[in-house]
Amino acid sequence: MTKEKASSKLFWNLFFIYTANIIGKTSFSAATAALVSEEILTKTEAGIIGGGFWLLYAIGQFLGAFLVNRMSPYTMIHICIAGATISNFLIPYMRGFWPILLLWCLNGLLQFGLWPSVLKLVSEEMVPKQRVGAMGRLAFCYCLGSMVSYVCTAVILKFTSWEYIFICCGVINGLSLIASLHGWRKCSPILKEEKTEKVTTYEKGKLSWKLIWGSGLIFFCLMVIIKSIADNGIKTWMPTIMVETYGATPSFTSMLSVGLLVVNLFGVIVTTFIYEKVKSDELKTLIILYCTILPMMLLLLNFKHMNIWVCTVLMSAVTLLFYGSGQVISMHYPGRFHRWNLVASVGAIINCFAGLGNMAATYLGGFIADHFGWGAMIGVWNALVVVFIAITILIYPLWRKFRRQ
Repeated sequence: MTKEKASSKLFWNLFFIYTANIIGKTSFSAATAALVSEEILTKTEAGIIGGGFWLLYAIGQFLGAFLVNRMSPYTMIHICIAGATISNFLIPYMRGFWPILLLWCLNGLLQFGLWPSVLKLVSEEMVPKQRVGAMGRLAFCYCLGSMVSYVCTAVILKFTSWEYIFICCGVINGLSLIASLHGWRKCSPILKEEKTEKVTTYEKGKLSWKLIWGSGLIFFCLMVIIKSIADNGIKTWMPTIMVETYGATPSFTSMLSVGLLVVNLFGVIVTTFIYEKVKSDELKTLIILYCTILPMMLLLLNFKHMNIWVCTVLMSAVTLLFYGSGQVISMHYPGRFHRWNLVASVGAIINCFAGLGNMAATYLGGFIADHFGWGAMIGVWNALVVVFIAITILIYPLWRKFRRQ
């Protein structure tokens, strides 16, 4: 097998592994309605479990950032897949709030190494000419995994009980473990780490404070929190807004959830087009995306007086661009750290803050809606977009200097 063929085969193994991981992570959300309706959990308990998963997931990503350059990426992937597989198989036998909470939070913590290990393998074992394209294609994993989860849930609940949602996800994750072992044994020995000459004053392999500041990492972490709160807030709460504002049916909102995932796939294509047009400048791409998002978000402030289809189109366009911006921050930006062997560590740190943003989107959205109404929540989303644009403009001189290095 040639190095190029081994590199391509390794990527598609990683693509399947990460998509399967998304399916396993979303299994609890997919089964929540059934768990609540059968009075196994209350709504509050289900929310605590979902938020707890993301909190432990965020903590685990910091652990992954520390370990990814000290452990084999395949070992870390195997631990994560095994944790997800076992957790999904055990959940159907759990009854009560505390057993499910502890098991699902443990699953979140055990996800510590998958994303940083995937980034490490893409950035160090794949041949250089395939890396940029690989980063772009990985952005499809979340949408594909979520869509498979929704479809499997719909079919399973139609013919059997919620327990089989977790069993199905456990089987899929088990298959991804086989794919990981195959990549480890067949592809990795053929591929050698691509060495990159050190060309700056930053110390290689160490995320120093000088590099953290010079690269704008602190600001990118802040931006990914803002992006996650707004993006996941819309995806989580807009279906409810439509039910309460327009009297939409549950079937319509279910189709809307799946439709948003399909639309997000085009966000990757749009973002890639912009990214290439601005000569692979991450910050310029983000400025263009968010300056396009802002007018549409302002229009959504008038949602009570809109036609439901106009609101749906606006919401779809906004989530498309939000998803594309996540691709830039979580995938292209960490790639800038290849010459310091820090792609995986930076990717894990970014993913940690994205997890915190997801948790905040769940809790803050419900709190603001309950106390101040949906209009206030959309106002908060608008404010977050304005803050995001301000950050990108303020740090651009710093970013331009970093890119030159």
